[in-house]
Amino acid sequence: MGLTAQCPRPTPPPAGFSVAHTLTVPVTYSDSYQTFGSLLLPTVAVPQCGWPLVVYVHPLGGSRFDESALQLAIAEQGYAVWSYDVRGQGQAVVANPTHPNLASTLWGPAERHDLAEQVAHIANDSLWTNVIDTSRIGVIGTSQGGGHAWVAAAWSGDQLTTAGRTPIQFPTIACAVPRDLRSEE
Repeated sequence: MGLTAQCPRPTPPPAGFSVAHTLTVPVTYSDSYQTFGSLLLPTVAVPQCGWPLVVYVHPLGGSRFDESALQLAIAEQGYAVWSYDVRGQGQAVVANPTHPNLASTLWGPAERHDLAEQVAHIANDSLWTNVIDTSRIGVIGTSQGGGHAWVAAAWSGDQLTTAGRTPIQFPTIACAVPRDLRSEE
C-alpha cells in the first residue's frame, strides 16, 4: 500500500474547511538573512499523518500575501499552505537593510537554498509536529514564484551546497505548479 493510501486527507465539505491564518512567522536563514512566513491551516481535526504542505511563492516584487484568495482556496481543500517573503521582497526588505545578500536573484542558488530552508523551518518547528506532513510537499508559484516551482521540481531530493550557507538536502517535492511562467519562448 502506498504512502498516499495510508495518509488520506479528510474530504472537505462543499464550501471547504474553515481555515486559521498565522500571519507573521520570522524565519532566519543559515546566512543570517531574516524573512517572514505565513501559514494557513484547516481548523478541523488533523489527519493521522498531518496536512500535506503546499508552499506558495509570490511573483517578483510581491509578498507572501499575494494571491491570498488562491492560498485560501488551497487550504480550504485540506492542505497546510505556507507562504514567505522571497529574499529582497515583502517585509524582508525592511528586516535586512545592511545584509550583504539582501537582494533577490529571481531563482538562483540563494533562492533555491532559501526554499529548502523554509521547508526545514516548518519541519523542525515543534508547533507543527504532527500537524504538517513535510513528506508530502507541493510548490506553487506565479511568475518569479513559478520559477521557484520549476527549481523545486528540478532539485527535489538533491543536496544543496551554496557558498556562505549550511549544506542542506532539498526536500522531495511531490507536485510543482508553475503559473504564469513559460519555460521557453
